[in-house]
Amino acid sequence: SAFENCKSLKNVTFRGDTKNIGSNAFRATSLTSLTLPDGLETIGADAFYGIATLSGMLVIPESVTKIEKEAFWTGRNNGNGPLSDISGIRVDSPKISIGNSAFRATGANYIDLTRVDELSSWGDWVLDENESCIIYAKSGSVLNNVKNSQHVTNYIYALTSGGIFAENTAFSEATLATPIQDGYKFEGWYSDEACTQELTGTPNVRDTYYAKWSKDEIDSIYGTGKNVDLGII
Repeated sequence: SAFENCKSLKNVTFRGDTKNIGSNAFRATSLTSLTLPDGLETIGADAFYGIATLSGMLVIPESVTKIEKEAFWTGRNNGNGPLSDISGIRVDSPKISIGNSAFRATGANYIDLTRVDELSSWGDWVLDENESCIIYAKSGSVLNNVKNSQHVTNYIYALTSGGIFAENTAFSEATLATPIQDGYKFEGWYSDEACTQELTGTPNVRDTYYAKWSKDEIDSIYGTGKNVDLGII
């Protein structure tokens, strides 16, 4: 809790060997942006609690295996209190545990879990206060972990069925983004698992949508046929 309640702190640069960010480390500071370091493994409870000044996309590095409770919660509850201005959250970790209320009231319009292979645990109220947040996952097991948690806020669920999102993907509020998958062509979002009812309008909260794919072996995202910045896979 070295910087707890340091209201003048607006920016932080982490050392390259930072493995852990301790509980309450930056609680109630005035950080405006946050770049977490590669090699980071654990984000402690309440590490960034009470910060409503953060903006932009929050990226969780692939090295992170645990985010403890209330790590990024602003403190807003039942509509009372501030939201931060984080546009979205991308989790690059293949295996991760996320604690209760970890991303509560961040203001996120979406969370990208498509790089997560195993969600060791997903706490309760992780994304509450982020109304209509779109939750993307590439597997049903990850998405079901999220669905089975306790939550009050209404979310939109999107199963990419193996697809991920390129680094330059444009995410918009209340609009499902376009995933990519090597050897496949994306055919749209559907409201049923059999992919017979295509989504043509705005997705509904509490509903699940499914990505439809068709084989496209010639035009691979790894070949010369597509100009896509994949970033981290």
